[in-house]
Amino acid sequence: MSPHYRMSCLQRVRVRTVVICFLVAPVLLLSGCSGSTGNSDGVSPSSHVLEGGEVTAPLAVEALADGVVTDEELAAVKQTYIDCLSAAGMNDITVNDDGSQGFQAPEGMMAEEVAQLETQCSSGGETGWFALVMTRYEVLHPPGLDGSVLMAECLVRVGLEPEGYTAEDYDNDSIDESFTFPGGLGNPKFWECNNDPLHAQ
Repeated sequence: MSPHYRMSCLQRVRVRTVVICFLVAPVLLLSGCSGSTGNSDGVSPSSHVLEGGEVTAPLAVEALADGVVTDEELAAVKQTYIDCLSAAGMNDITVNDDGSQGFQAPEGMMAEEVAQLETQCSSGGETGWFALVMTRYEVLHPPGLDGSVLMAECLVRVGLEPEGYTAEDYDNDSIDESFTFPGGLGNPKFWECNNDPLHAQ
């Protein structure tokens, strides 16, 4: 039976941090949101990515160039990423706007090869998908905001964790996905916090 890979947005960032700097340092969060993204003065947090030549995929370059990533632009780039995974032999592909994903690899394919193919498909030269996901993260989590603190506070606020649950608790639970609330990472409330930890209720 071929393995099914499920990667949360948290794991994707860990993988990228280890290999690029591509599955697990403190936990970083990626977020999806509705509408357009961009900071108040219209400057893209990822403008340095374009300037450094790290993103060359046409749709991603267009999406990042004006400092705003619309839902339509994100959807178009996500589809190119899904198409790339499919062409690499992956099946049962699910990709969410926050960067979390799942897919089934061909039988016999080693985990290292799966990670390499995923890295290639989401790279700036192939689709630019990872750069767009990171742009949305940077918009919702400006410098100075600790993602682990935000998530811990949100999980308490939505009733998944008790009062006194800390950022350190969250980091520890995230390492091996040992959350004890009902449904674990499958709980919709967790993903509401993950997608918008400042405002989820």
